[in-house]
Amino acid sequence: MKRFAAVTALAMALAASAPAFAQDARTTYQLTASVIDGERIVAAVHTQVIENAPVEVSMTVGDITWAFHGDLFTIQGDGASRQMMLEANLSRDGLTIAAPSMTFLSDHSAMIQVSGDDDTVIAVSISPLDGRP
Repeated sequence: MKRFAAVTALAMALAASAPAFAQDARTTYQLTASVIDGERIVAAVHTQVIENAPVEVSMTVGDITWAFHGDLFTIQGDGASRQMMLEANLSRDGLTIAAPSMTFLSDHSAMIQVSGDDDTVIAVSISPLDGRP
C-alpha cells in the first residue's frame, strides 16, 4: 500500500509540474509596431511577447497616441508545421481604426500594414527570437 501511495504522490507531483514545463517551452517573439508617414518611420516601439499571451504597446507622435493590443496564440495547423495567429486591435487616440489578424508559421517572421485615410501607415511585424525555445 505504501508503494502505491508513493507512486501516486510521484504521479501527482509530475502532473502538477507539467504546466511549468509546458510554459518554459513557449517561444519568445520580437514584436515591432511602427507609424510610417509617407516613406518615413516617425515612431517605432519594440517589445517581446511569448506565445499564448497578450501584448500591448503604445506610442505618441505629436499629439496623436497610437496603441496596439494583441493576442498571440497557437492554432491547429495541418500537422507539418506549428502555426501562430496574432489578433490585433489598432487604435488612434482611443478609437479603433483596424482589427487585423494574421496567421504565420511559428519559425517564420510576418508583417501586416494598415493604411489610414492620409499617408499614415501602421506596420506590425513579429519574428521569433534566436536562441529561445
